[in-house]
Order: sequence, then C-alpha cells, then structure tokens
Amino acid sequence: MKKTVVLPKSANEFKDKDGVYRFPFEPLDQTLGGSNLGRIEWHCEFVRSRKQKGRYHFTELYVWATQTRDRRYAGKYFSIPCFIDSIQDRSLIERGASFTECVWSINFCRDHGNVVMSTYPENHHRVLSVNVGSSIQIQIRFEK
Repeated sequence: MKKTVVLPKSANEFKDKDGVYRFPFEPLDQTLGGSNLGRIEWHCEFVRSRKQKGRYHFTELYVWATQTRDRRYAGKYFSIPCFIDSIQDRSLIERGASFTECVWSINFCRDHGNVVMSTYPENHHRVLSVNVGSSIQIQIRFEK
C-alpha cells in the first residue's frame, strides 16, 4: 500500500501584523449526540538544522491540532519558518498560559524524527500564539 504524504501548509494566514502567529480555537468540541471529541489537542514539532559552527538551531516549527472538527485545522499541519537557538517558555504574567506548562507528552515524530510536544489547553484558552521573532528563543503561549 502506498503511503500518502501530507505536506505542511504555510501558516501565513494566521500571522498578525505584529509577526505573531495566532491560531484561534474552541477548547471543547461542542458536537452533540455522543460523538463529541472532547478537548482540542495541539502539537508542535521542532525541526532542527544540520550542525552549523558546532551548534544546531530550530529552523522550522510544525503546528497542528487533533481532536477537532474545525475546518481550519482538521487533517492539516502548518509550517512556521524560524531560526532560533532554544525553546524558553515561562509565563511570568499568567500561570497556565505557557505552552510548556500544558505539555502532557513529548515524543519523536515517526515521519521526521524531530521532537514533538503535545498539549491540552485549559477551558479558558481561545488562541495558540507562536512568536518566532527572536533569534534566541521561541515563545508559545495560550491566550484567552
């Protein structure tokens, strides 16, 4: 059986004027009749570069959602270009808003071999925000 290859889509449709990618969502599936999917699950795959001057960098971020029927996300994954050294994601303002605070699983992608972090947002979260504007760090947060 031939494997179907799904290519990433550009995330530019979710890029705001400030350069931050914002993915709006409903945290809980509202489907009635017993076929409810529960809570949306967000995944981020961190694509690293080849070693350059003794170091690796993250050059791309793949973002996708599962457990959702939202047509913007179901069956798709998005590519966000970047060139950063690290993932540093600590929420100093609001506890529970950081992507890494909501991580429940860290795995390797079976197709690409990169690290994947999977999260469940909290009930009050409505937007996944990805800021790759710094060459030092990436900031991934949930917003209300």
